[in-house]
Amino acid sequence: MSHPGTGAGGTGACAEGSGGQNSPLPIYGARFRALDEFERALRLAGRLGGQLVRGMYDGLTDGTVAPG
Repeated sequence: MSHPGTGAGGTGACAEGSGGQNSPLPIYGARFRALDEFERALRLAGRLGGQLVRGMYDGLTDGTVAPG
């Protein structure tokens, strides 16, 4: 997943190391990476949840999952 300023060709707004030691800019790169990792985990959880629900529907339909 590429967001503005985080991928190749993005702006330097979140580039680590730009701005010196006292600048808050170096932390942005880490924060963008953490947010990207969180987004990927949520998307994976959504896909896995969808597979679980489809399996439950299939199980109810073929009788391998009891309705009660």
